[in-house]
Amino acid sequence: MALTTRRLGGWSAIAAIAIAGALLCAGCSSGANPGLEPTSAFSALVAGYLEDAESQGLKDAQVAVLERAKDTGAIAYEDYSAAIDESLDCITAAGFQAERDDPDDSRGFTTVTYSYEGPATGNPVAEACIRAHSGAIEALYQLQPTSAAAAEAMLVKNAALFQECLATHGITFSSEGKTPDEIREEISRLKEEEGIDDPENPGPIYLCFLSSWA
Repeated sequence: MALTTRRLGGWSAIAAIAIAGALLCAGCSSGANPGLEPTSAFSALVAGYLEDAESQGLKDAQVAVLERAKDTGAIAYEDYSAAIDESLDCITAAGFQAERDDPDDSRGFTTVTYSYEGPATGNPVAEACIRAHSGAIEALYQLQPTSAAAAEAMLVKNAALFQECLATHGITFSSEGKTPDEIREEISRLKEEEGIDDPENPGPIYLCFLSSWA
């Protein structure tokens, strides 16, 4: 059976950064009644996961991490990494191959990519292990305010490299002086006007994206 890899990358990474950016400014407003601070917004999001913990079959160790995150507004890398190890141990105990790659800092904060054995249609046993041990932690770790801020800073940096690469191919893309939200809008414009290259037959947009966000 093939290995299924869990990874946040490609255009989906930009989408995740957009979600995280929205979380950073959750409830933002002007005037006398400002919205929630990022940490408060994150804690409210964690509370939603905790409400569903029993129905989703979350194990005690994962619930404990979420409880701490609700109070502190953050999930430590050590807790995130340990939760993934618990998921992989569960998968291998069920008789399926599972492995994790080295930590990856390319998104501005450290993440872990891992793979597990299963058919192309999916592996419900592995998915149940992940849901029980690390799924909520993985999602929230990437959406927490510190991760969101780091990802936005990396977005600005990588967008400049993306712009330079595209310019060598005569493709217009402007990131200079733009906010992360404006950069995302510019990427959306590029996707609409130029389309997304076929990874099987990559053109300059796809290759520039790989070189800038590798």
